[in-house]
Amino acid sequence: VIDTKNQLIGLRNPLAAVDLGGIAVGWTIDRAVAVLRDCGIMAAFINHGGDAYALGIPEESDGWVVGIPDPDHPEETIHNMTLHNEAIATSGNYHRFVLIGHRRFGHILDPRSGKPDSELLSMTVVARTALEADAFSTGLFCLGMKEAAPAFSKPLRAIWVERQDNRPILREMAKRD
Repeated sequence: VIDTKNQLIGLRNPLAAVDLGGIAVGWTIDRAVAVLRDCGIMAAFINHGGDAYALGIPEESDGWVVGIPDPDHPEETIHNMTLHNEAIATSGNYHRFVLIGHRRFGHILDPRSGKPDSELLSMTVVARTALEADAFSTGLFCLGMKEAAPAFSKPLRAIWVERQDNRPILREMAKRD
């Protein structure tokens, strides 16, 4: 239930609960960045389980080099990029999943179906804040790019991996100011 007049959100089912797992890490990283800036620290890399913020530029470099994991071989990268004063987050079902028979079920559930269905292997988002990167990487992963493309309302960069001819293919889309 959404009550815009009183700015309240509620759930009709008493057994249902709200989980902030899709944005909590990003929000926390943004708070850490604010503390570092307040302390005069102008270059740092804050990382929590793949969600990260590249603050400033380290000395004698062009920025912070980050890699997007290859979903088929997560210890390897499928793409590298250089960031500064940007956040990055990747969502995918290649780390946390269960096998039932020969079928793999990931931990990210599509809120429309309640099932872990995604046409994508992973979704990485680069955004101004870690909160945005965290939320958009999960949301766009669930939507898939056919539905996600019109949802781009903020300046961000999306890099996704999908399977084509039984191999991972990297694709990218960006919305700029």
